[in-house]
Amino acid sequence: METEVCKETSPLSSSQTSLGSAGSNHNHDETSSMPSSKSYEEECISRIFQVLKLCDSCESKIIARRLMINGIQNCGDVLEQQTETDKKKLLDILKIYVKQYWDKKISEEWFHKFLQQQALEKSTIYDQIVTRTATYGSSYMKDDTLLSLTIQFLCEFDEETMKKGDVFNQIWNTLINEGRQGIQCYKNEILGELLKEQLENEQSPLYLALRGYFHQPLENLFKDKEVNIVKDDILEIALDCVANHGWWLGLHHDKVTKSINSTEPGKFETLIEKLKEYLTRQGLPIPIPNQSSSGQSSVPSLNTSALTDAKSLSITSPIPIPNQSSSGQSTVPSSNTADLTDAKSLSITSPTTKTITTGKSDTFRPGHL
Repeated sequence: METEVCKETSPLSSSQTSLGSAGSNHNHDETSSMPSSKSYEEECISRIFQVLKLCDSCESKIIARRLMINGIQNCGDVLEQQTETDKKKLLDILKIYVKQYWDKKISEEWFHKFLQQQALEKSTIYDQIVTRTATYGSSYMKDDTLLSLTIQFLCEFDEETMKKGDVFNQIWNTLINEGRQGIQCYKNEILGELLKEQLENEQSPLYLALRGYFHQPLENLFKDKEVNIVKDDILEIALDCVANHGWWLGLHHDKVTKSINSTEPGKFETLIEKLKEYLTRQGLPIPIPNQSSSGQSSVPSLNTSALTDAKSLSITSPIPIPNQSSSGQSTVPSSNTADLTDAKSLSITSPTTKTITTGKSDTFRPGHL
């Protein structure tokens, strides 16, 4: 594809990639504060035009936005004829853009305080994550920017760990399935005092990020026409429990069951059926009820420690077929977690990124930068 440029013509093609995050070490001439007459997006586009020597055309704007959304690493065709100096200038521009994007597009006050704290106390880690986002775009954001960034800041992953993806995907899956209590499985990744704060403090970044992650899909379940649980206090109770214990154990928590059964009799069973449908759509595991000695089904503990990577859970049927006993009675099968030991089989593709993810909500989440 021929791209119109101001002084020369270079072959560039459109492709999709991911967006980046910002750091503090940049060239002042290229990344000085923007004039008030332009938005931060327009200023970023203008600076990209200058570096790539592009004229102000529709095609040039597409190229600039690809870089802003997808990151430098995922736009190799755009940069193949650029010098290392120009690539460095573009990276600095995108880092500025990402920080401004986070500042203006993310409304949660707790997250801005968290970012400021990270920038002051862990400036090296902060710049590393900003640079990573500017380089790879939304590749590591999965389907929720705030939760992804919170995990990255708390665990302080280096670039090699993020590229492999195994540990990051493990932690992501565990948190979606077990809530913040699942972070205890990763004591080696988070320092003791910091881990304790995330588990016990109701204002901890991890807890607030998980509440934000679960809120919309949980509200959608409650508002389903067949469920129709409209009391806000019950939703808040359920949201707290799910953020703490994950989807399955959270909604089966005594606080939730008692609240629903006392005010909305008969609706809990319908809610759980809708939850099963949702978990199946998201490729998340549905536990098999344990059979007690009295013949009553009890809520099982959800073993997600074997979900070692977001790519490996192979779910063929969310509700298993009972085994036939020698007496002809159907027995409830035990959960076979041996099949969940690798993360290479669950292919759940995020609608907004190329990253394999699990636990995404039905509703598009804005701000994947």
